[in-house]
Amino acid sequence: MELVLPNALNIATATEFRGQLVAALGDCPVACAVGVVASQVEAVDTTGVQLLLGFVEAVRVSGGQVRWIQPSEALRSGVARLGLSQRLGLV
Repeated sequence: MELVLPNALNIATATEFRGQLVAALGDCPVACAVGVVASQVEAVDTTGVQLLLGFVEAVRVSGGQVRWIQPSEALRSGVARLGLSQRLGLV
């Protein structure tokens, strides 16, 4: 399964983005592999990173794994600023 991230992961897009993540979790059977396409992310804030972290942890708890596909520099630096690169697997 692949999940394509929008270009903005911030408080302004949080409600819509959360809906996408919930739908993706619903489509993801136990122990599924999720490819997260992150090449288009241009803006990220704490709210967006929190949503991503919750999604990644939910996938992992179900026995699945997340694979990042071309994470943008904006995403990498935003996650790094919060000290969450390791937890999200963006190292």
